[in-house]
Amino acid sequence: MYRTISDIMELKGFESARLVAGEQGRSKVVVGATLMEVPDIFPYLEKNALLLTTLYPLSGDPKQLSELIPQLHDLEVSGIGIKPARYVREIPDIMIEQANQLGFPIISLPPEANLSTMANHILSLSLNENIVRLQFRDEMHRTLTKLLLDGAGIESLAKHLSCMIKKSIVLLDKNLDAICAISFSSGDEDVDIYTGPRADEMLVERGVLIHRHMMHPIKAGKVTFGYIFVPDKPEDLEEQKEFQLALEQSAMLFATLFFKDDAVKQNQRNFRDVFIRDLLQRKIRSNIEIENKMKAFSLSVQFPQYVVCLCLFTDDETLKKRVYDDIINNKLIQKGLTDFTGYFPKDLNVTYFNDALVVLTGGDSQERLVEMYSYILETLMRQYKKEMKIGIGISNSASGFDVLDVTYKQAVSAVKTGGVLNKKSFVNLYSDNRLFHLIEQMQNPEALRRFMRDKIGVLIDCDDMEGSDLMDTLQSLIRGDFSYKKAAENSYLHYNTIRYRINKMKQLGIQLEGGQNLCELVLAYHCYTWLKAKNEL
Repeated sequence: MYRTISDIMELKGFESARLVAGEQGRSKVVVGATLMEVPDIFPYLEKNALLLTTLYPLSGDPKQLSELIPQLHDLEVSGIGIKPARYVREIPDIMIEQANQLGFPIISLPPEANLSTMANHILSLSLNENIVRLQFRDEMHRTLTKLLLDGAGIESLAKHLSCMIKKSIVLLDKNLDAICAISFSSGDEDVDIYTGPRADEMLVERGVLIHRHMMHPIKAGKVTFGYIFVPDKPEDLEEQKEFQLALEQSAMLFATLFFKDDAVKQNQRNFRDVFIRDLLQRKIRSNIEIENKMKAFSLSVQFPQYVVCLCLFTDDETLKKRVYDDIINNKLIQKGLTDFTGYFPKDLNVTYFNDALVVLTGGDSQERLVEMYSYILETLMRQYKKEMKIGIGISNSASGFDVLDVTYKQAVSAVKTGGVLNKKSFVNLYSDNRLFHLIEQMQNPEALRRFMRDKIGVLIDCDDMEGSDLMDTLQSLIRGDFSYKKAAENSYLHYNTIRYRINKMKQLGIQLEGGQNLCELVLAYHCYTWLKAKNEL
């Protein structure tokens, strides 16, 4: 532990020394000693040192003597030991007065005191403590390294660290979620190891402990894998220093395990994602092969299942990759569902496929899924803040692996058509628009294109040439059941603006009266939306 002024006065050579001023500074820490042999000693003084002197360098200068104590106090020197009688008859009253005001200890040393010997005693004490500290560090390193080389895992390494520092610890991942917790009581083997929710329980008061805990990063280069969290930080400063050494040594070894574990997990994720992509494309038709791979990847899929497709609509590929990686690596969808439902969806699978994220998810109903993923969408928009358009498409339910490819196409169709129909972020159900299902059955896209061009081609061309937004107006009319008032409300435009655009549509030959005309107009608009989503306009 750190030595204080009181401890120093118990050392050999200080038996006859007396604390004559600055009594309230007895607890000041002392880490070294310095002899004063020149008047201008200040540049050579270290923080928390004890200055030993006869005052000979200042004995003929009352002004310097009167300034000495305040200057030493400002430099955070721990105290001063003065040997009077030889060069100064007694310690000046001004120094005594200043020391009492500042709580700065003045020790009166006996005439027979050997200052060099006293300084050596203090320095030897500090040196011995540093040697003990280095021995502790080396022993920690040797013990944990041997465990690592013998094949110990993260939990075993954490257990031995807890026993060596005699404190409970929690290993956190880079998102501050608990990996495992070691609860230390007493004795070398008396520890409990917790994982999952029980490990999280040790972090319940994490916010309360913010000023009392120790947390050391587990890093390799610039990559942070996680943290070693000690909920109960020792009060003693010297013990804290030993803790810091222990955490530094163990963090390097934990980083090795984390790096290896991450590489293995990434490899497993890659194989798992390939398997899920194969399922979505129905490349695997053997139920036995599917069952074996499900076991190998620890996957669980309970039918009915829905396929959810999340797409970021931006041309910034760097931004898109960063957001997708963030969602997958930080489990943002799983965490959003946990916040919404109150439990963690451990069987949820999120896979990157065809420039989007694909989720296989169970659910009671599409309505419930819309609520859940609307919440996730709001969470993502809040997190990234930046103006971006995120679309989520939800398929119909799949009754088995043999129709997952169909439901995947439905989710893709829902997100792509939703991207055309919505200017802002959205959640779109495939079942909300049955017309797209009929359009998809058409074997001849060229026939759809001709029909669409025949009915609304003039509006598309006018928008391209003049930027007149007539197709947006047609969409607002369809959504508003061809009511001018509802169309104005849907598009947040003035009623007269909608009337102007509709008159222009009529001038271009678009007929907005009669059931047959309106039916064909709606179908043509949906053909346009579907073709645009497929990039086949």
